[in-house]
Amino acid sequence: MFKKLASIALAATMLTGTAAIAASAAETTDDAAVAATEQAAVGADDSSVGADDSSVGADSSSEVGSGNVINFDANSTGWKNFKYCMCYIYEYAGDAFKDWGVKATRMKDDDGDGVWTYDLDKAGITLDSSKYYGVLFSNDVGMQTADLLLTTKCFGDTAYVKDQSQKYENTSDSNKSSNVAYWKSNTDCQPMKLVTSIGNIVGEQICPADSAYGMFVKFLKDTLNNARQFSGKDDQTLIDDTAKALGLGQDLIPEAIKEAGVEASWTAAKSSASKTSDSSAKTSANGTTSGGSSSSGSGSSSSGSSSSGSSSSSGSSSSGSKSVSSGQETTIFFVLGGVMAAAAGVVFLSRKRKMD
Repeated sequence: MFKKLASIALAATMLTGTAAIAASAAETTDDAAVAATEQAAVGADDSSVGADDSSVGADSSSEVGSGNVINFDANSTGWKNFKYCMCYIYEYAGDAFKDWGVKATRMKDDDGDGVWTYDLDKAGITLDSSKYYGVLFSNDVGMQTADLLLTTKCFGDTAYVKDQSQKYENTSDSNKSSNVAYWKSNTDCQPMKLVTSIGNIVGEQICPADSAYGMFVKFLKDTLNNARQFSGKDDQTLIDDTAKALGLGQDLIPEAIKEAGVEASWTAAKSSASKTSDSSAKTSANGTTSGGSSSSGSGSSSSGSSSSGSSSSSGSSSSGSKSVSSGQETTIFFVLGGVMAAAAGVVFLSRKRKMD
């Protein structure tokens, strides 16, 4: 009789434990469901807010984008048999926003009138009104214009070629030439004066952020070796010719060579340059005195915008995740402990009964 009662008690205890575990699991499931529902609701709210933000951004960008464009009149170039034009922009003394020739540089001519438009907002390009930039226009068959000074004041303006016979030596490849483009309205920005790969000077306007001296130091530092190899000139002639074209004389040439940190076979005694430099040789148009750290040409490719917003984090991965674990493991341990204690009691009483 006692054994039957013990068996019944043990079975009842196990059933109670099972029910408790089931209840705990159900509670956990409910908590998880509630947490998931709340998280989904929060996510939905967040996404709707994001959607609202994006729509506002779209409206804002569309308004601003209508003005942040530059145009290029390809009709003025005489170019033939091309499919599209491209716009290549770089920060002076800095990098390019897009690689040369990539799809993101393509311009549009939706009405087919031969005037191509580049929307900087759609391209993800933002210009600083306090900085200076260079722009070149090209087409898919290899024709291009020379470097034209660009600022935010040029937005909405149209670049064009005044004279199809006017060509500049390509600053990167002396075997090529480029058409010369001007802005129709913004006469403050002219074709940029630059030193080519073999030491020749092209262009009309030194970037206001640079100086003739700065350009010369940059040439000595970065381009002298290439010019030595392909210009056909010795150091004395090469340095004198470049310096004279920039308005530098014998008083500043030795200083520039020293600042550039190069060795050159040049002496003042053999120089054909003037004794003294132009008074503005070391002064930029914006009034600053520059050394040799300025860049004299277009920079290497770069977007600069790819990192925009990339460091942000929603933080939702940790939000509320711990609430899903609602103590199920602790409940199970307590229930199992109770079952084991009950079983041990039954065994103890059974042994005691036998001994009696």
